[in-house]
Amino acid sequence: MLAGYEAVPRYAELIHRVFGEDVDFVPPGILLELDRPEWKIYKREKMWTTGRVSIAANVGNVGRVQVLNRANSGIISVVTHLVTLTTAAASIRVTVDAAAAGTPAPCLALDTRLPFNAGAGAPTVSTQSLIANNTAGVSGYLILDFSSPAAGVWSPIITLPYPVVLDETHNLTVFDTTANEQLTAYIYGYERSARPEELTD
Repeated sequence: MLAGYEAVPRYAELIHRVFGEDVDFVPPGILLELDRPEWKIYKREKMWTTGRVSIAANVGNVGRVQVLNRANSGIISVVTHLVTLTTAAASIRVTVDAAAAGTPAPCLALDTRLPFNAGAGAPTVSTQSLIANNTAGVSGYLILDFSSPAAGVWSPIITLPYPVVLDETHNLTVFDTTANEQLTAYIYGYERSARPEELTD
């Protein structure tokens, strides 16, 4: 059991909503950071995916799909998994803080209790997805390499060796290092509201 959870408002809201307002202690066996996904909303955590994002081939350039924690979002966004599809076997590189991509769109919520965004046709979150095919090389600092399978075959679901925590203005980018090739990807993670002292920039 753990006393004092009420000092963290998002934990207090979770405990009160799930177990009742008169509960003074976390019930035995409940670990607040290893809990059920349907409880995340009460801690102000929102699971997201980019959905299916594709960037067209462009002669001489490589394609990239990016997720961004935009400026002044007031959140921390955490990237956990991804999956890719290319039109030929290719080397995929994953970097942090690559050059900014374009065409921003809100990522899709994986909890249907969140507000519906008519423009996106789904509930959405603050984290954004972006695309670009306007550079000949990879940018950002490299955190992962893997090879995509044969042409037209989805890669396995890639679990990042460690989740990547994105502060405001930072991004994670998936590059197809083969020039002039279409890249399609899904990226997954979650975001949560942040206290000002948690945001370092």
